[in-house]
Amino acid sequence: MGVQNVSTGPATADPGAHRRLTFPQGQRAKSRVGVAFTRQALQDWFPELPPPAEADVVMVVAELLGNATCHAGGPLALDLGAAADDSVLRIMDAGSG
Repeated sequence: MGVQNVSTGPATADPGAHRRLTFPQGQRAKSRVGVAFTRQALQDWFPELPPPAEADVVMVVAELLGNATCHAGGPLALDLGAAADDSVLRIMDAGSG
């Protein structure tokens, strides 16, 4: 299973905050669903996040979901996590790399 990790820098969310979105096989518009899921998490965890920073994170998620779709048969899950000093997003796919 391929995994792509990206650090988004310092977090102000509750320590240990985590959300997972699992994509059912055959679901369409995975990028759109993943982007909406990410926006909601960012708004819940970081209500004062400047719009340009939110847009940067959303763009990274959209790109990673697109890569999983084009090169690894599509994403299986999207994990978002935030701790006191870091935040992580992880895209799981069926790829070998």
